[in-house]
Amino acid sequence: VPGCGRGYSLVPLSQGNRFIVGLDISKTAQQSAQDYLNSISYAKDKYKLINESFFDIKQNDEYDFAYDYTFLCALEPLLRTLWAQTYSRILKKGGKLMTVVFPLSAYNPKDPNSGPPYTLSVELIENLLSSHFDKIYEKKLNDNEHHPNRPSTFVIWQKK
Repeated sequence: VPGCGRGYSLVPLSQGNRFIVGLDISKTAQQSAQDYLNSISYAKDKYKLINESFFDIKQNDEYDFAYDYTFLCALEPLLRTLWAQTYSRILKKGGKLMTVVFPLSAYNPKDPNSGPPYTLSVELIENLLSSHFDKIYEKKLNDNEHHPNRPSTFVIWQKK
């Protein structure tokens, strides 16, 4: 989970005997995630927190799953191609990338490149990923399936 922030997504994603890695470049965010996981007495053998830039990950074909919800929308648009290249490098063949595409509307309607967060669309992400990933599932989330005031689309991609 790149840009794992406070670590809230780590717990549900590690269910079912999965081991999860939370990655954040911010030491403050990493400490917040550790504090949160400690506060709920979450088993240390279920996760690892790494203080590193997503783009500097050294592993190749290491991961079979990745989750991106509010990471891509926080990156400057000029980093989007590098984002896609990094996922294609670190995920194993057949690995899955789960994205929750948000925000779907512009932060500033007069300037769609304003942000962060920066406006996203399924089509934009598909253009970024299509050379290395196939879209295998897409669902526009209902109001009771996303955070309040965050209309989103859930998409799963599989590495070719």
